[in-house]
Amino acid sequence: MNKIEEFYNEMINKYGENRILWVAGIGPGIFNQDMEGITDVSACILPTEDELYNTYPNSNYFDIRYLVDGIKSKSSEWIELILSPYKTINPKYKEILNKNLFINKELLFLSNNEKILIELKKSIKQIIISSFELPTQEQELIKILTKTELIILKNIIKDFNGEKEGDIKVSQATEQYKISTAVFRTLFYKLKEYKVAEIDSRGVKGTHIKFNNLTTLNSLLD
Repeated sequence: MNKIEEFYNEMINKYGENRILWVAGIGPGIFNQDMEGITDVSACILPTEDELYNTYPNSNYFDIRYLVDGIKSKSSEWIELILSPYKTINPKYKEILNKNLFINKELLFLSNNEKILIELKKSIKQIIISSFELPTQEQELIKILTKTELIILKNIIKDFNGEKEGDIKVSQATEQYKISTAVFRTLFYKLKEYKVAEIDSRGVKGTHIKFNNLTTLNSLLD
């Protein structure tokens, strides 16, 4: 497995498989097809439901909503990400990306062909809509949680008071909810395994939980 594939898997694990469109090696070496000239690896991602309502993306990566602007302005960052021959494309979106972006990639930057840009805008809209129609990690998680685990999860979210992250002391929570430590551990494992939350044990401070998409999770738990 090369570093492009490794980064793709890392991004999938971190953000969920519905959100990653493609990853690519970037840097001056891509134009000479020189793998040693790749200075970095980056990704084009889809926004979360929360990010749809933000003017600017909350990410260090490339947001698909800004792709057309990047092409029109001939952004060097977008040029490298799109023209790089070193890519791993998400199979969920590969067909539509190949058809409406990669097959015309040089023409887009050379001419800003309006007809191609219109088709590209349509495909971006289609991709974003389809990403929300695909089963999310949150939906898959809810299916496999026990009734007791669901109760704990709802109480944790309630205790966070609308914040997407916070700390929980299991020793105190077991007393409060009259539920065994083993159940908490199993829930934490499932949250992490399904990429719904980042779980970090912080010793005496307790367990830190950071939900990746609290809006979606809350809508499923209502």
